[in-house]
Amino acid sequence: MRCFLFRINTDAEEVRNDIVSGKLRQGWGKSEMSLLKNDEIVSKEEWRDSFPKEWDCSDEYINRKYDNLKIMLDIKKDDVIIIPKFPSWDSFSVVKVADGYKFEMPKIGDDFGHYIEIDFDSLRSFKYGFDDSSTKIHSKLRAYQSPLNNVWNEEILECAKKLLEKDSSEEVQKIENIIKINFEKELKDIANSLQKVSARDLETVVEKLFLKKGYSLESRNSFDRKGGDADLILTKCLPILEEIDESKSCDKIYIQIKHKKGLYSETEGVEQLNKIVKTKEADSENTNLNNVYKVLVCSSTFSQELKEIAAKENIILIDGLQLTRLMIKYL
Repeated sequence: MRCFLFRINTDAEEVRNDIVSGKLRQGWGKSEMSLLKNDEIVSKEEWRDSFPKEWDCSDEYINRKYDNLKIMLDIKKDDVIIIPKFPSWDSFSVVKVADGYKFEMPKIGDDFGHYIEIDFDSLRSFKYGFDDSSTKIHSKLRAYQSPLNNVWNEEILECAKKLLEKDSSEEVQKIENIIKINFEKELKDIANSLQKVSARDLETVVEKLFLKKGYSLESRNSFDRKGGDADLILTKCLPILEEIDESKSCDKIYIQIKHKKGLYSETEGVEQLNKIVKTKEADSENTNLNNVYKVLVCSSTFSQELKEIAAKENIILIDGLQLTRLMIKYL
């Protein structure tokens, strides 16, 4: 069993939140900056080449960052990590390692891809000066100023092991945050399973979702033989307003549903919606196009490029994760 001191960016929300989900993250880790490639250690030269140019750092500085981050490769299961200034500036935490180095970008942000898997259930947090062990550890922290540090001092290791056997004096996260983070993790797994159902089942559940919330089905599988297509057309009348002006009292929604896996970037759905709305509304007596909405639903995720195109075309996007949230909430 070895001991490491692991300083984190306590201002980064993605770093603090992922500790609860068992990931202790370190910075200087944008996409493509992993220290491992095919289970082999990336050379200092190769890692330096992947360093983002916009960070504008000297080769000497980049080399120092590489050397420091490489300490993460030495951290193994059952080792002990000390995290200063977490959960608050006047406290620290100790935790056991569940597994070694991995690289994966967090859900938010474009940094902190390096992480160590920790056993969150083992994590204990204490105010500096809580007892003799915490006081001794606090007195030694000044000697370890790098983001990652090997701690060879046996006394610190023994103090950390003693603290792991005690109850925390500090709360790491409010219980609602713990529930939220774990719920989101489970939700993502459920959303991924949407890609395994049939296209017809996906259309059915989207239809049920809107009908449950008071929408009326106008038609299914509507197309204009010119490239326009909507899997569902729904309407919802607005109370009170429909008694005053029937021509402007209902919302109409055109929905195109795509059963896809992986990142979805095709513009076909956008084009189909634009064409069917243009055709249908040109033939309609309704001239108030402000209450006509176009919705593109996908069982997977949308690419950033498609999101930008949809925004320009006033198309509402619902991806697999958002659809899962709506199903849990309303079905």
